[in-house]
Amino acid sequence: MTSLPRSLPADWLGAWVSPVEAADIGEDRPAYLLERRFSLDGAAKRGSLSATALGVYEVFLNGERVGDHELAPGATNYGVTVYAQAHDVGSFLRSGEIILQILLSDGWYRGRNGSEQKQDCWGATTATLVQLEVTTVYRADVRVVSDDAWTSRESEIVAADLMRGQTIDVRGYLHWSAVDNYEWGEWGPTFGLIAVDRGTFERTPRSSLEWLGGQAQAARASSALSGSEMVVAS
Repeated sequence: MTSLPRSLPADWLGAWVSPVEAADIGEDRPAYLLERRFSLDGAAKRGSLSATALGVYEVFLNGERVGDHELAPGATNYGVTVYAQAHDVGSFLRSGEIILQILLSDGWYRGRNGSEQKQDCWGATTATLVQLEVTTVYRADVRVVSDDAWTSRESEIVAADLMRGQTIDVRGYLHWSAVDNYEWGEWGPTFGLIAVDRGTFERTPRSSLEWLGGQAQAARASSALSGSEMVVAS
């Protein structure tokens, strides 16, 4: 990466890591899911997570998104400055297995830019830098950083670009009506995921929605275990 920032704060102990990509990735590039699994012997007393990226990213702990910053870390002169975000994540952490994930896509770093929508303006490889520090209720200190223990795979976002938008592959999803057909002008009995009160129009999740969510989580966990690749530390 020709414009990889070289100077990092002394307390950042990890390395820049990048997803494994095909040589012929083409112009419509997917978003990647980078993942690190670890365990805590006790619940977290406190936890802090710092992250940044060459590209744009979102961070998840056990499937729950951390923070609400869109298009983080933001556009900068990448050869000089890269912003980072810090989060208090103690409430996200519990005893047992923890799954830390970064959803990473091109953003301004290597996505289409300017009136000519050129790609790779700052570099040809996206990367992320992550550091999670946890103190458990048993006063054990745990530190997880971006390194070669992480894995990567393509996400269901098969194309992500700030100029051309985002494309999601929905093949394999269960196609159920989200609400009953009342909203579509039909009054017959249906089996949607969300019930609608015809008088108040109040929506109520049905038990089928909980079941479908469980199936989706199980499928994602199975995919994570069988389709991961090692990432490259830079």
